[in-house]
Amino acid sequence: MPNSRVCPACGSNETRRSRRRGARERLLSLGGIYPYVCKNCRKRFWADRKRWAAKALLAAVCLALALAAGWWLFQAADSPVSRSEPTPPTVQGDLDSKGLELRQQTDALAKSLADLRREKNELQAELLALRRQLTGPAHADGAAARPEPLSTKPARKLLGRIPFATGSITINADGGKLLKTIAQRLEQSNMERVLARGNADFTLPGARTAALGLDNAGLAMARAMSVYRALLTLGVDQKRLSAAVSGAPARDEKALGTVGVWLLSPASAPLAAGPPPK
Repeated sequence: MPNSRVCPACGSNETRRSRRRGARERLLSLGGIYPYVCKNCRKRFWADRKRWAAKALLAAVCLALALAAGWWLFQAADSPVSRSEPTPPTVQGDLDSKGLELRQQTDALAKSLADLRREKNELQAELLALRRQLTGPAHADGAAARPEPLSTKPARKLLGRIPFATGSITINADGGKLLKTIAQRLEQSNMERVLARGNADFTLPGARTAALGLDNAGLAMARAMSVYRALLTLGVDQKRLSAAVSGAPARDEKALGTVGVWLLSPASAPLAAGPPPK
C-alpha cells in the first residue's frame, strides 16, 4: 500500500476503506479522497487514492468560487438601481443649479414689475397735468378750484341735457335723438356760440371709469368731448363749438352726470373757448 494510507496515529499500514459519511465525504470522494480506518487503533482518517485527482478537484472548486464571485460583482454593478440612482453629490448639484435659475427668474420679474409701476406713475402724472389744463388748478382735496370762467354774465339758454349711463362716455339712443333736435335748432341761430359742458357727480368712480383711468371730473370732460364730436358730425360749425367741464357737482340733481348744451352770445364765450383737440 502507498504511504498515504498509513495510520497517522500508530503508524500501522493495516488499514481499510471506511464507509463515507455525509455530503462532505461524498464530495471529497469525487476527487479521490476516501475515508480509512486503522485496524489496530481504530483511528479514522482520510487518504487519497490519486493525488492528481485531489489537486484537480481543489483547483476546480477554487475556480468555481472565483467565477461565482466575479459574476455576482458584475450583476451588482449592472443592476437598474445602480444605473438610475445618482450619487448624492450629483443630486445636490442639480438642486443648486435649479435654485439659482429660479432666483434669477424671480429677480427679472421683480425688475419688470418695478418698470411697469414707474411707467404707470408717469402716465398718471401726465393725465393729472392734462386734466389741470382742462379744468384749471385743483384744490388739495381734488375738487376743481373754479368752473369755466365767463368774461361776462349775459343771458344764456339751455338747449338740453344729454344723459349718460353710469361710468359710460358713449351717447345712448335718447341722447342721439336729442342732439339731432338741438342741431336743427342751431341751424336757425347760426351766430351764437355753443358750449358742451360736462357736469361731475357725487358717485364714486366705478370699475368702468377706473378702467379708463378717469375720476369724476375726467369722466365729465370725456362726456363733453363725446357731445362736442357728435355736434360736429351733425353739421354744427366747429368755430361755434367749445367744451368745458365743471369740477364741482351741479346743484341741480337732474344735471348730475349729464352734459348740458348751452347757447351763448358771442360775448359770453368761455375764456378757454376754442375747438378742443379731436
